[in-house]
Amino acid sequence: MKTPPSRRSKPPKGFYLNQIPGYREALYRARREEFRSREDNWMALSGTVAGFPVRTMNIRDYVALLRIGSPFMARQEPSFEALGQFLWLLSPQIERWHNHVGWRKPWLVGCRWRLFSIESWQRLLFARRLRRRLKMRALENTARAWNRAHPGEIYQLPEDCPLVRAFTEAFEYIDRIFIDKPASIARNGVSSGLLYLTSWFDAMQSEYHKSDEEVWRLPLPQLFGRLKAIQQRINPGEPDFNARQDALAARIQHALMVEKMSPADLLAGKLKLN
Repeated sequence: MKTPPSRRSKPPKGFYLNQIPGYREALYRARREEFRSREDNWMALSGTVAGFPVRTMNIRDYVALLRIGSPFMARQEPSFEALGQFLWLLSPQIERWHNHVGWRKPWLVGCRWRLFSIESWQRLLFARRLRRRLKMRALENTARAWNRAHPGEIYQLPEDCPLVRAFTEAFEYIDRIFIDKPASIARNGVSSGLLYLTSWFDAMQSEYHKSDEEVWRLPLPQLFGRLKAIQQRINPGEPDFNARQDALAARIQHALMVEKMSPADLLAGKLKLN
């Protein structure tokens, strides 16, 4: 016997997000992860990428990565070479090479004066260690064999290979560093015309009286946190944003708009928010 149309359950026209099974737990985890990310950034606990330690990115690192066109900054598809540049620029050992520290004076070798760069040698050793860590030789051999067997087709990297995992860790590092990045430099919705560096240096030097060198070395999470504090002090009514919470809401919207789930499906717990 069929259920009469009037008795069939109809999907609700409107509902609260906290009615979705698992939403409150997922929201709590998102807020906890975001708080912990901010805390770790202020404590300069950046962790590792591909097993190599990385520093908390500062303004100088950010500008350097932009100048070389790092795909990690533009969220583009990276390469092994781009990963190597990224990890070397953020490695703790590169600090000793800034401002030409560590460059040897000319040494007399074979009756000729030669300039020997310790930094270049260390960079080469770092690249070799990275190749071994990511098992690049085996991956390249596999790719060449596959290309010979499938001419004209593009080899897709396995998702579980060390290189792909390193790419993922690098992008996760970027997400942690830029969790509080300001949306833009604007006044009343109109671009101020200031270069981002001008705005950053002006804010840090006028509010906190820091020198140029101190600003250059300022970790980005601390810079973004201070900019947010300045903004909220000047305009207390400015809305605050939660990146993890926004991502959770975007996941629900994607389920509704792209995956074509109905509100009834969401309330029935068919969307996994883990």
